[in-house]
Amino acid sequence: MRFFGKSVKTDKMYSKLPNQTPWIGVASVSLLLVLLVNTYADDKKPDSSPTKKNGVVSGTDSPKLGSSETLALLTKSIETVESQHSISAEISHRVDLFGRQFVGKGYYCEERSGPHPLVRFELQMPTGDSNSSMKRISDGKFLWISRTLMGKTSVARVDLDRLAKAVGKQGRAGQGVGDEDGLELGQAISLGGMPGLLRSLKASFDFESAELEVLHSWPVWKLRGGWRSSILESLLPDQKEAIRKGRGEVDLSRLPNHLPDHVYLWLGKDDLLPYRIEYHRSGEDARGSRAIVTMQLMKVSVNVPLDRSNFVFDPGKEPPTDSTDVYIKQITRRMKRNSAR
Repeated sequence: MRFFGKSVKTDKMYSKLPNQTPWIGVASVSLLLVLLVNTYADDKKPDSSPTKKNGVVSGTDSPKLGSSETLALLTKSIETVESQHSISAEISHRVDLFGRQFVGKGYYCEERSGPHPLVRFELQMPTGDSNSSMKRISDGKFLWISRTLMGKTSVARVDLDRLAKAVGKQGRAGQGVGDEDGLELGQAISLGGMPGLLRSLKASFDFESAELEVLHSWPVWKLRGGWRSSILESLLPDQKEAIRKGRGEVDLSRLPNHLPDHVYLWLGKDDLLPYRIEYHRSGEDARGSRAIVTMQLMKVSVNVPLDRSNFVFDPGKEPPTDSTDVYIKQITRRMKRNSAR
């Protein structure tokens, strides 16, 4: 059995996982390279018998957790992942938006050995006749962001010390990252590693329930979350009164088409690692929701030495754009909104 405290590889389990999964950001076309979710819309109403879809067995008589227990589970996951020296994984991702599907792959690794985690996060996705890609590399001094779209590459960097002084540790680690701001979840990972991604989800969504499932013969907790009220108010300002009464009164179909209305997060029952994240959009009929983006972790290694070249970036001859002030402004705005709720 696999636990985070040991240096182990999980190739056996993840060789069974589907090869197609996605990432999407949520404020521009570059979203396609930054949020997450797997596409499946139920054609039937759920029944009491176990069902299997995309390798997930659900519908069993398993224990279910309430909101407080689910929040405690997510908090424990963040603490557990954050206590590890290094993590690496291959990523498969899939996006289903605007009537088109995009499938790609990527790689993620992080090492915690200083004030700023060393992180490499990259994604590649075929788009028409060319490939689009994104790299985010944190070398401990700068966060480097390289994007290639339609054959054109842009490079930016963020001064991590200046960012930390302006927004503090919690903001830098993901607390100030929010999808409704047009910030990519890739930002949460590159600034705070996998714990930063989980903190970003926790800051953006209220996780209300969790139940045990089996993901490709592996026991997992499936957590469900809906947008926090403060975020819904910024997304649907004309429904503030209904939002304050509770999400059941809100017309979520009026959200922008590229935004999800709820999220699913799968955590390992024993090691609490996030195995899969899906962003869902509810349908206009009784067919349920569909995933618009999925990210899947595969071939996960924990506490295994990483090649230092993973955290080295060559910007080339063109001077990079300094995005430090942009990051400070975006994260500060989000943190103020969080503190006001």
